[in-house]
Amino acid sequence: MTVGAGGFDPFAVLPVAIATAVGALGGVVVHAVFRRAFGDAADRRFVLAAALVTLLSLVLLEPASAFDGATTARLGVLGLMHIAAAGVVVAALVDWRGNR
Repeated sequence: MTVGAGGFDPFAVLPVAIATAVGALGGVVVHAVFRRAFGDAADRRFVLAAALVTLLSLVLLEPASAFDGATTARLGVLGLMHIAAAGVVVAALVDWRGNR
């Protein structure tokens, strides 16, 4: 199935994996900046920022419905993958012992 310009399928494994890795690296950078800027309050602010960015990513799935090959199922799975990726990044970076 030819999807998009030149047969590029934005929903294929490689583009999704690359975008996920870039987003995760962005989370690492933001967390490091928050650590430096906010000290002990960094984790709480990072969790809030991550939640807001994840919510924004879900809202931005609506324009993605215009892509060739976009189906409700694909966009639903992509949304769940956004939530899962954000959860993994937050869980890996936040010191939960300090937030009790």
